[in-house]
Amino acid sequence: MHRSSASAGHPLRTGGLALIRRRYRLLPERGVEVLLVRPTYVDDPDHSYQLPGGAALAGEPVWEAVEREVLEEIGRTRRPGRLLVVDYVPGKEGKGRAPGHNFVFDFGFVRRGTRMILPAPPGTGEPAELDDWAWVRPCDLGDYCQDYQAARIREALKAARRWRGRARVLCRGMRLG
Repeated sequence: MHRSSASAGHPLRTGGLALIRRRYRLLPERGVEVLLVRPTYVDDPDHSYQLPGGAALAGEPVWEAVEREVLEEIGRTRRPGRLLVVDYVPGKEGKGRAPGHNFVFDFGFVRRGTRMILPAPPGTGEPAELDDWAWVRPCDLGDYCQDYQAARIREALKAARRWRGRARVLCRGMRLG
């Protein structure tokens, strides 16, 4: 685990997340799947998939954090594109989680058959942070994610549209205003 900005004494946690897509049909907007990963440290494994990414280290810009986390989590090097969503997530005192902001960046499309590599295979001495990944259609997000995660991803997909997309500001996946 990394020492996040919140654990370093900052009042808010800062996280960077990557929206990585692939097309599964010829229609660009209707045939999109989203890459999700499943962390090993969650309470509900059935609904715990999320976008790749993670917390920024103390003093680390969020765009560098998401680039580092994508490399660590799925073995891909890619620079983040434009900012799609800023999502405020309240803290959970009982679980020791600081409140924070998650910044979702557009990491574009990958081709079908692109290899994903989960980190730290068993026997390397490091505990695995992730144990699965999946390509998921937007209509199936509720089967993989918590409701607020699914809402965040849907808003990021809307913001990623070429002609009409604008960055969104959310609170736990819900649009403000």
